[in-house]
Amino acid sequence: MHVETDGPARRRRVLLRFTVAIDNTGDGPLVVVGRRPPHSSTMRAYQVIERGDGSASTTGSVGRLRYVRAGGHEHWHLLGFAQYTLRALRGGSHVMRDSKVGFCLSDDYLTGSSAAAPSPLFLYVTCGRGHPRERVIAEGITQGYADVYPATKAGQAFDITHLRPGLYVLTVTVDPHHRLRTADASAQTVAVVVALRFHGRPSISVIRRCSTVNTCL
Repeated sequence: MHVETDGPARRRRVLLRFTVAIDNTGDGPLVVVGRRPPHSSTMRAYQVIERGDGSASTTGSVGRLRYVRAGGHEHWHLLGFAQYTLRALRGGSHVMRDSKVGFCLSDDYLTGSSAAAPSPLFLYVTCGRGHPRERVIAEGITQGYADVYPATKAGQAFDITHLRPGLYVLTVTVDPHHRLRTADASAQTVAVVVALRFHGRPSISVIRRCSTVNTCL
């Protein structure tokens, strides 16, 4: 997490940039398959549930996939997979919500022991990079792996130019609309309290991490 300035002097913005890693800590892979008819620019997304006996079932629609070209993205995104918010710590009043369009779900790195983890199922290319005319896409996160979006990617920033110095809560919520079937049906949220300062150059520092938003406020 860091702060940077962006743009010409008269219209310079201050951006809070942050990296997000979403781990699959479940017993099986998160599998999302998208399909679209020829006339549609988006795919309808379905979740494939793999059972212990080797069989699988497909759920109803869990959202949509859209092909995105922006700031390092050029692939099919599952829209609304995660939500970012930034709010003032005092009173918890809402400050701003992210403009990120979605995620390309993939196995970016191994989170535990390589001996205990299966082989990764979803490489970056499985999101259809460079193929906006694809009719069918399968993407996801294998158990024991994480999907990572670095701070340099489009959508991984808040414009904090007009915020006052002080304490803020940055939250990341996975599956905020409860569309996916997971072992834990509740929304998966993490939060950090950060201190924003403007003495000389703007700076940001993490004060504490919280398991829920309410424990931060």
